[in-house]
Amino acid sequence: MVQGRLVAGLLLLGFCGLVVGSLDNVLRPKLVGRDTRLPQLAVLVATLGGIALFGIIGILLGPIIAALWLVLLELYGRAFSSELPEVEG
Repeated sequence: MVQGRLVAGLLLLGFCGLVVGSLDNVLRPKLVGRDTRLPQLAVLVATLGGIALFGIIGILLGPIIAALWLVLLELYGRAFSSELPEVEG
């Protein structure tokens, strides 16, 4: 649209809004899962970081590694709960 191609710009905008937005709402729960207990921002950062590190396979590997990291932290907290200081919140 900046280059004066208004129709092409509007078609691209409509395509991105309808098709890509719909695919995001359909595919993200299937790929990432509904019960991951990861906040949406964490999923986004993990996905982008995974893509940056691993390429296209990072779409899957990023959130998996983030979820494994959270599980590892929770297991560490349970195993060493007697030695760790209390945290309020």
